[in-house]
Amino acid sequence: MGAGLIDRATGAADRLAVALVANHAVDQRALTRILVDDPSESRSRLLIRRRHGLRVVHLDEVTVSLLDQWLRERYRRWPATRNPHPLISQQTAAETPDAS
Repeated sequence: MGAGLIDRATGAADRLAVALVANHAVDQRALTRILVDDPSESRSRLLIRRRHGLRVVHLDEVTVSLLDQWLRERYRRWPATRNPHPLISQQTAAETPDAS
């Protein structure tokens, strides 16, 4: 479903966000609450924080690949960041609040 949209995204973080929203129905607020430690060790599951509790999302192979790509890029670009959110930018890498 989201493959066409994913292809149009310009960066690894954008492709991951599109996959999570389009393929896994992760809403904007939940997207900003994801933490680096939320994916399972195998990356096949992702913990989503919602207002009324937690939800486990089972990720497809495409999303797992996109998550791995983005996390590698994130750690390469900002190896010393203390921001606990995976979806960060140049502006938020030095901050610790929810991602924007």
